[in-house]
Amino acid sequence: MKLLYLIIHFNYYLIKKMNIKPLLPLICCLTIICSLFGCNLIKTKNNILEISAGISLIDVMPEIESDYLKQKQNVTLSYNFAGAGTLAKQIEEGGAADIFISAGSKEMDNLQDKNLITENTRTNILRNKIALIATKDSSAIFEIKDLVSNKVNKIALSDPEKAPDGRYSRESLIHFGILDRIKNKVIFGKDPREVINLVANKKADAGLAYVTDAIQSEKVRVVSVVPENSHSPIVYCVAVLQRSKNVALAKDFVKFLTSDRAKAIFVNYGFTIFSVE
Repeated sequence: MKLLYLIIHFNYYLIKKMNIKPLLPLICCLTIICSLFGCNLIKTKNNILEISAGISLIDVMPEIESDYLKQKQNVTLSYNFAGAGTLAKQIEEGGAADIFISAGSKEMDNLQDKNLITENTRTNILRNKIALIATKDSSAIFEIKDLVSNKVNKIALSDPEKAPDGRYSRESLIHFGILDRIKNKVIFGKDPREVINLVANKKADAGLAYVTDAIQSEKVRVVSVVPENSHSPIVYCVAVLQRSKNVALAKDFVKFLTSDRAKAIFVNYGFTIFSVE
């Protein structure tokens, strides 16, 4: 409205002060066009959703977005992908976002304890698994216990402080009693995608990362899926953040993430839909 006000008064100045009445029809047309364009800018600005999401969702979210925008054509989704620990820290430090999708309950718990998520918007949506991966030409690794072998020199894991899969991986290594035996071999990546790149580029012989990330790469071999009873449940949860500038729209997108269509897309990318056990 402020833009329209300025345009009208500028036109008044041109007509009254500069005596250019012959151009009045053209000016009126320009006023209408600028007003509509200005209103559209305002509308677009108000319909931007800033989404902070775990990097393991980087492949699936474009398809989720495509389906969502079929019914919400004037909405723009903007993403910040990283490890959930990194994202949670950014949010705690005042980073702008409307929605947080975390691959770990711990990170969401911390934000909830600090009153940084909107009440009654937290929802569990997905599950995932941890895969043991190796280089394509590896023949020394068949199961997680093989990581202690002298043929395995470097093992890539996500930093547990930055990405939840690093925490789950560490729990599995403790469960199988091999963490202390391999700790000198471990190199850390900031998230599962970096773990996969370390293995793919042969900077590590093996690694542990989410199944959904591993199956997207043609440069690593999925050796096996780590038993789920060896680590904490992997639960992806979503919530609208307290600092959201568009709470109603954010809630609508969260609701869409639990729709049958969204569930089908997630499953197609290797995720499991959350259900209460």
